[in-house]
Amino acid sequence: MANELEINGCIGALIWSLNENTLTIKGVGAMPDFNTSTDAPWDSYRKTIIKVIIEEGVTNIGAGAFFACYNLTSVTIPDSVTKIGGTAFSGCSSLTSLTIPDGVIVIDFAAFCFCTGLRFITIPDNVRRIEDSAFTHCTRLTTVTISNSVTNTEKWAFVDCTNLQHLYLPSENPPAMSHNPFKKMIDTCILHVPIDSKKKYEQAEWWKDFKNIQEHDYFEDYLFTHPIEKMTLPELEQSLETLVSDKNADRDKIDYYLSQRKEKLENMFECTPENVERLHFMANLIKERTTMLYEKGNQLYEQMYKLWKDGQNKPFVDFYIELSLQISFNDETSILHLDDDKTGSNYVRMAEILDDFYFDTYNRSNLILHNRIDFDAEKQKIFKFVDHDSKTDNWGESDFFDLFPELQKLPIVHEFHNLLFHTHYALQDIIRINDVWSEAKVVWQHYQ
Repeated sequence: MANELEINGCIGALIWSLNENTLTIKGVGAMPDFNTSTDAPWDSYRKTIIKVIIEEGVTNIGAGAFFACYNLTSVTIPDSVTKIGGTAFSGCSSLTSLTIPDGVIVIDFAAFCFCTGLRFITIPDNVRRIEDSAFTHCTRLTTVTISNSVTNTEKWAFVDCTNLQHLYLPSENPPAMSHNPFKKMIDTCILHVPIDSKKKYEQAEWWKDFKNIQEHDYFEDYLFTHPIEKMTLPELEQSLETLVSDKNADRDKIDYYLSQRKEKLENMFECTPENVERLHFMANLIKERTTMLYEKGNQLYEQMYKLWKDGQNKPFVDFYIELSLQISFNDETSILHLDDDKTGSNYVRMAEILDDFYFDTYNRSNLILHNRIDFDAEKQKIFKFVDHDSKTDNWGESDFFDLFPELQKLPIVHEFHNLLFHTHYALQDIIRINDVWSEAKVVWQHYQ
């Protein structure tokens, strides 16, 4: 044994060492499997492991090797690895990204089960089998790319990946399957296939069940030769800049680039006291604006109802009250300029692109609250906006708090939840927002 900062030992033909928070495994040969009776020798230090480096020469990752290393954020796997063992990374909830090397042939049972921080996964060429529960309950997984080589994906391989939005298949011919591992996602997940192959997928067993199948001509040219996850942030933003300059650019492609930018930024987010304070300020601001809007909406409704009761509405038949709260961009003053950034992002330009994207896609800026009450002349009743959603509550942010425990006390109302989890604004973007637009309006209606 070495000093208290470094611990080492042997596992078969391999040597392992734990230096502070980094576990390194080197040598030539296979890593043994671990289970409840033969725990990994670093088992007592699982909570302290943040980084794992497996060096070239190691041929497989043993079952249960890094089970429940829930503070693990970085893993390096060499091309020499051909198999990732069962439950090898199960429960590594802080792991947000991972590159599976080209040498891997088998991803075994529950290898990445409950990796709730993972956002995207690319299954490379040479992988033949994805076993049951391999990616079960990866609840933040949004994008999966599966190569042509995969011939067997077990039924429950992707069960409970409830946030999956994009599935990319580079094969022009639909892969044969005895069951659909994406069955629960067919209504919400977009299936992306190569150009001129959509008809084949629409007629193929299981794949035809997807409600949204889209063709893309950039598969071989871009996604699979220049994977976005391997780009630096400046490279990605430059590519995004080029993409949006094309007026005929694919909206789904822009959407994908923006989601990957958010992923890269949040992997770099630091919970410094200043950043935590900025997020608290924005969360409280949105909570206050939401409460104010509901109060104003109810005042307007009562005033309009009184006019209607007094017969002052003619020639209008009825009315409705509409509330909205949105993030907008007018010029560079809409973004706070902070001096402590280390990411290299062009926040002003990206804020403009985000604003254009939401406006072009939905004919509005980024709307995080939209509510409306219509007057019912038959019932002649006063309705009220009920501010259920602005109560601070748990809106499913447990995985988020696992990644950023310093943010546990954020007052997350539903509108702030929308901004955090249902837009492409990264945490770094949110702390720079300087332009929040709130609006309560009355619309009188007249039918001729």
